Amino acid sequence: QRVEILKALTFDARILILDEPTAVLTPPEVVELLRIIGDLRRRGRTILFITHKLREVKAVSDRVTVIRTGRSVASHVTAKVGVDEIARDMVGRPVFLTGRDRSTVSEDRYGAATLRLMNLVMTNAAARHLLDGVTLDVRAGEIFGIAGVDGNGQTELADAVSGVRPVQAGRVEILNRDMTSAGPGARRDAGLAFIPEDRLDRGLSPTMSVAENVAAGNYEAASLADRGVVSVARRDAFASAKIGQFDIRGARPDTRVGTLSGGNMQKVVIARELERSPRVLVVAQPTRGLDIGASEFVHRQILAAADRGCAVLLISSELSEIFGLADRIGVMFRGRLMDVLDRAEATEERIGLLMNGIEREAA
Repeated sequence: QRVEILKALTFDARILILDEPTAVLTPPEVVELLRIIGDLRRRGRTILFITHKLREVKAVSDRVTVIRTGRSVASHVTAKVGVDEIARDMVGRPVFLTGRDRSTVSEDRYGAATLRLMNLVMTNAAARHLLDGVTLDVRAGEIFGIAGVDGNGQTELADAVSGVRPVQAGRVEILNRDMTSAGPGARRDAGLAFIPEDRLDRGLSPTMSVAENVAAGNYEAASLADRGVVSVARRDAFASAKIGQFDIRGARPDTRVGTLSGGNMQKVVIARELERSPRVLVVAQPTRGLDIGASEFVHRQILAAADRGCAVLLISSELSEIFGLADRIGVMFRGRLMDVLDRAEATEERIGLLMNGIEREAA
């Protein structure tokens, strides 16, 4: 990302278009980019800055235009408009950005450790460490956030916990049961649910219907089959109920999932994964590519799961998401868990240093 930005600056462009330029930058790198943009403005350059991060809109722009369903729906002088109004323009209704209720935070809020990872090691074919001795625990009712720049082991961590990929060393415990050698099905039966980062490739079958996708893995739990024979009527009724409960818009039971919007696809995944009232929920990049309205809904579901006593492992490259939802924050760098901070002591500056591989002692 930095090389792409540098290329654009090198040619001394008069008009610079930046499309989600901070998506994979650490907080210090974001600050530096915004400083560079300020310098370019003062030198008379025209900047078109495309982003869904409202705080960056306020920090960097003179004017803001909101696009919804392919149309410009509002334009404002940035200094005269608030974040809430911009969010409302983006969605078409008031948006209430949710976060963890910090007023009741105490150790009594959490139960025993429901998920334990001990010294996990995962290597690739070239013997390079993808996970390098990762150890952590997540307690019942807790949201444990994993921050880091994409590509530092977050995907491998989610795969290791869900059983999608084996580890070469270490131990995975779910509800005090050793599940290290268990496959995804056994881990689901033990109480784990998994919302993967790529909903199209790994979370759904886009050519199949909403009913088929939301019922997958739930045929026994939701009594959708009798002696191995699926009741289409019960399955479709189950899907209709989930469509209503999770507000999956534009969908019927027979609607092909691939025709839905990204937010509604994600709702299908969430509806399926929460059906069994899991004890452990692994959520990876839950709002990637979603508008602010769909993100609001997803956040509410994650918070509700934790409030029901579920242990949530939240992996996100969006620091605002981590800071808004997590009770504790772990930072990954090159497969290592650099540090774990309580939300109360975590700052963007501290997290940014860890994301760059700078240890606490050196900070």
